Amino acid sequence: MFNYLPFYLSEPSLSARTEVITLMYLAYVIGIVMGPVAGRLSHRMGSGATMALGSVVVAAAIGATLIRSLAVIAASLAGICAGFFAIHAAAVESLNRRLTASRGRANALYVLCDYLGGAAGITAGGYAYTRSGWGGATALGATVLLLPLGRGLAEMKQDRAGRGAELRAVACPVNPRVRLRTTPATSLHSSPSGAPSARPRRWCTGRTGRRSRPARMGEAIRRQRGEMGV
Repeated sequence: MFNYLPFYLSEPSLSARTEVITLMYLAYVIGIVMGPVAGRLSHRMGSGATMALGSVVVAAAIGATLIRSLAVIAASLAGICAGFFAIHAAAVESLNRRLTASRGRANALYVLCDYLGGAAGITAGGYAYTRSGWGGATALGATVLLLPLGRGLAEMKQDRAGRGAELRAVACPVNPRVRLRTTPATSLHSSPSGAPSARPRRWCTGRTGRRSRPARMGEAIRRQRGEMGV
């Protein structure tokens, strides 16, 4: 996007001066702030959610550049940079989290692919701008964002599945493959006042979905500790 920005800003509808066009590139300064912020977001929300959010921000900012106002375009460029650095930081964090060895080689390969992708994007963007103007360039940029968006959504799904497996393992330690379900069925327990009160019963259900006996968490944990000699 930034490579063909001077041509867009020089069009008669905008007629921006050279000094103004040059100052537009100060939007890159936001990367100084977004690097650490994106890292914290990745730790809090997950790298998948950060990639997806960054993709949405970049797409919205790219669309806003179609508004022929220098102030709006300047704000949009800042949004593009913020979303891009968020995607980049989340992708690197996701890559390194999955690696157990050869991280240097993997990161070098990532940087290589980053530059090769940039070269391909510049070339394709030139053809798009020549044929369809700035609208074609923005359409191409939005289409490319489907890649990090799809990857981010897929990683979010994997993270949810992993958390679900951990919860099932904790809830049903005897058989981690089963899942925990809270059913409307209740059993009577004595309240502090002596009156019976209804509490939901928790069941470990297998793949068939049929109820088994109520999960006895304390006994199961003690049994496992006894087998492990703890």
